[in-house]
Amino acid sequence: MTLTTIVWGLRLAGYLELRYLSGYNPYRKDDTLNRFSSLLYALAMSFFFALLVGPVLNLLRSPPEDTVSLRIAWTGLYLSWAGLLLEAIADFHKFSVKLKHKDKNRFHGPIAGVYRLCRHPNYAGEIIFWFGVWLAGLPSSPGESITAWLCSTPGLIGIVAVLLVATRRTERKQEGKYHGQPQYEVWKKQVPSPLVPRVT
Repeated sequence: MTLTTIVWGLRLAGYLELRYLSGYNPYRKDDTLNRFSSLLYALAMSFFFALLVGPVLNLLRSPPEDTVSLRIAWTGLYLSWAGLLLEAIADFHKFSVKLKHKDKNRFHGPIAGVYRLCRHPNYAGEIIFWFGVWLAGLPSSPGESITAWLCSTPGLIGIVAVLLVATRRTERKQEGKYHGQPQYEVWKKQVPSPLVPRVT
């Protein structure tokens, strides 16, 4: 589980750096946050991610030993890797399509691959990943400390809330920019769910 979260962080950092270096969706240059505001933002994000990785610390402190707890932990681990792979594939697919097509006002996709499962598989993968982390640490938390479990759960709720807001914002942005374009309308009709992947 520790390795999984490290891989998640390295993958995300590498992807963001690749986007920045390629010029695709670079960071805003008009960012007016002063140093104090930046420090507060960094501290808030550090606290938030501490809550998210809390289940991993619980596992390290109190590894599950009985059969049921081990099965729950392994299920969480498998879910985390599934979410990580889904997010990585979706991000790379979107990046390659956006890099190839420079006209930002015309819809070019991505509409194939994992984007036929749901309209935002990158966000879906992120939710699956963090749910898997939370689930993996669940058997270790109550037995060692109920406080550990109570601290880990707000992290999961928080990341799901953030990603739901991001999904709605992306949906509104796409609708405003691409509404009426045939390829976009067909894809939206064929893939009706923003986040829930289809299994068929």
